Amino acid sequence: METLDNKEQLGLGVGPVPVTDNYIMNNSPVCVSQCSVENAPTTLVKGTVESIFMQVRDASGDRIRSPQEIKARIRKPDTAWVEIEVEEKNDKTFINVLGCIEGVHQGEITVAGQHFPGSPFEFSVVRGMVRTFGAPGRGEGQFRYPWGITVDRNGDVITADRYNDRLQILDKNGNCKKLITFSQFQHPFKPGDITISDDNHYFSLDYINKQVVVSDDEGTFIRSFGKEELKDPYGIAISPIDGAVYVSDWEGYSIRIYNQFGIYTKSFGGKGKKEGQFLYPSGIAFNGDGLLFVSDNCNHRVQVFDVCNQFLYSFGCYGSNNGEFNCPKGLAIDAEGHIYVSDYNRIQKFTSSGRFLSRVDRDSDGISLPTCIAVTSDDPQKVLVVDSSNHCIKVFVE
Repeated sequence: METLDNKEQLGLGVGPVPVTDNYIMNNSPVCVSQCSVENAPTTLVKGTVESIFMQVRDASGDRIRSPQEIKARIRKPDTAWVEIEVEEKNDKTFINVLGCIEGVHQGEITVAGQHFPGSPFEFSVVRGMVRTFGAPGRGEGQFRYPWGITVDRNGDVITADRYNDRLQILDKNGNCKKLITFSQFQHPFKPGDITISDDNHYFSLDYINKQVVVSDDEGTFIRSFGKEELKDPYGIAISPIDGAVYVSDWEGYSIRIYNQFGIYTKSFGGKGKKEGQFLYPSGIAFNGDGLLFVSDNCNHRVQVFDVCNQFLYSFGCYGSNNGEFNCPKGLAIDAEGHIYVSDYNRIQKFTSSGRFLSRVDRDSDGISLPTCIAVTSDDPQKVLVVDSSNHCIKVFVE
C-alpha cells in the first residue's frame, strides 16, 4: 500500500487488475449490470491512499472509456457526502480514497443514479504502521543498529546509523540522500541521539568519544564539546526558551547543560529514586512551553521539569499495562504537546500531564528494543520509530 508521499504514482494502481480485452473507443452508453467495482477496501491504514478500480462496460460486455458518466462520492465519519474525481490512466478507470480520519467510511459509485455492482461499500480507517525504511547492511539506506532520529525543516529524516559510524539523511520516502562521517576523532564516530538547531546545525551525540559533535547539514564539522563532563551521553535536546543544549548522561545520572558554542553551564539530577533523581536518564525532549521531559529508564517513569530545571511531576511505573513502562528510552513530543515514549518493545502516547491515550504500535509490528522517536509536522502526522534490533525505521500514523 502506497503512502501519501507517493500519491502521484497511485494512478498506476496498487496491484494487478484483471484485463481480458481492450477499451472500445465508441459512444456506447455504460451498462451498469455489466460493470463492477474491483477492489473496494474493507480496511485502510490512516494516512494512506487506496485506488479503487472499476470495470466499465457497455451492453455487449465490451470495456469502454466513459468516466464522465460515472459519479463517485465518499462520506467520512464526521462529514456529509463529498464527490470525488473519477480518473482514467493507463487504460484503467479508478478513484483514489484517502484514509485521513479514523472510523467507518461509506462509498458509492453510480451511473445515472444506479449503483455499480459492489457499490455502495464501507471501509474502516485504522491507525497503524504504514511502512518501513531500511534493512540490515552497510549500503546506502541500510543500517547497523541505528539509534537516534530527527526530522529537519524540509521533512528529511536524519538518522544515527550507530555501528556504520555515520549519519544518514533520508528523504521522506526512505531514500538515502547523503552520508555524513567524521574521521578526526580518537575513536570511530559512533552516533547516538541527534537534534537540529534553529540555524540548521546538527548536534549529534558520539557515545564512544563521549562528546557532542556539531556539523552543518552538508556534514562539515564545526565543533565538538562535552568530553570533560559526559560519562555516557544518551539523549539530546535544545531548549526552545534560550537555545541551551541539554544532554542526558546515562552513567552520570544527570542532565548536562551547555550553550550552543559548547560552554558547559551546569548539571542537575543525581543517582536515586527520589523526585529529580535518576537511574539512567535516557530520552529527553522539550514541549512548546519549555518544559523538559526525561525518560528515567530504571525508575520506569518520565519526569517533567520546569524552565528553571525544577521537578514538576512524573508519570508511569514498572509494568506491562497501558500507562506503565518497562525501561522507557526514546521520547518525542508533537506540536499539540502529546508525549510518545518507547520502552522495551512498544510505543505509547500520553497527554502532556501523563494520562495514557493509546498504544501506537501493535504486537504484530514486531518492534524490538526501540530507541529514539521523531514526529513529523505534515498531515497526517507520522511517528518515526528506530527499531534498532531489526536495523530499520518503522513509520506509524496516529
